[in-house]
Amino acid sequence: MSHFTVLVVTDRSDDDAITQALVPFQEHACTGECPKEYMEFNETETEYRQEYETGSRKMYRSPAGELFGPWDEKFRVPGTVGINLGGLNHKKPDDYTEVEVPFKQLYSTFEQFMREWAGDEEPDPETGKYGYWENPNKKWDWWQVGGRWSNSLVRKNGSGSYPTDQCRVGDLDIEGIRSKEATRAAATWDEAKADRAKMAAAGKMTAEEMDGQIEFMYGVKPGITREDFIAQQSKFYTFAVLMDGKWYERGQMGWWGIVSYPDGSVERSNAPTHRDEWQTKFDELLRSLDPNKIVTVVDCHI
Repeated sequence: MSHFTVLVVTDRSDDDAITQALVPFQEHACTGECPKEYMEFNETETEYRQEYETGSRKMYRSPAGELFGPWDEKFRVPGTVGINLGGLNHKKPDDYTEVEVPFKQLYSTFEQFMREWAGDEEPDPETGKYGYWENPNKKWDWWQVGGRWSNSLVRKNGSGSYPTDQCRVGDLDIEGIRSKEATRAAATWDEAKADRAKMAAAGKMTAEEMDGQIEFMYGVKPGITREDFIAQQSKFYTFAVLMDGKWYERGQMGWWGIVSYPDGSVERSNAPTHRDEWQTKFDELLRSLDPNKIVTVVDCHI
């Protein structure tokens, strides 16, 4: 599961305006609340019928001819719990025979196969087919204003400025935001180096393992100087921008902060790759906004 930032652009500052902007991109599977108008039916019946007609599953046949699944409790290794992991938790007795049994032999009807093998109790009442409804444009399953990135904006206020989650475009203090990010980056670099020193003192990891762990946890690549890291991180952008009903994003956010890109590459969300390209697009979007539009930093989860 992943958290990421979205800059939501609206005409009003109330929660209803933000909600209305985000709803078209709500995931349905986890929330069960996405409006039907944004969903499409994904039919699985054709694939499952093919599997039922031609597929089979591994089973164990007893000397008496009875059939049992490989994970039947009768095969459990004493003292183990959970599913069969690499054959460690369950073991076939020597006098049992491993066989492939056609699904059509195990389940007398397709409907029984769907219930007991596929876990789908009945066809969708609206379409009459097996399958599920989902939003093809899904981006989030939960959100809140600010969240983990609370007060990440800086708003001009007369001669000074102060942190906030929301403000007019014309009131954004971009330099103030970059300064705040520089301070955060410096603290991150210092923490990363202190953590690596502790790893080195423990003497349990190779240099390569320590560097990999630090990069994974902090986004600090091996060999980068403190000054270069601060310069790299002192930017203002969010992972995605939502404006005029369109969703713009740096990449496709997946589980555990892993981002995939159109070129086929995959990386963690704190990695610097693709950052300059997205920064250019983000700046372009920001410049196109009316100064009276409202921007809100939203913490989205998927």
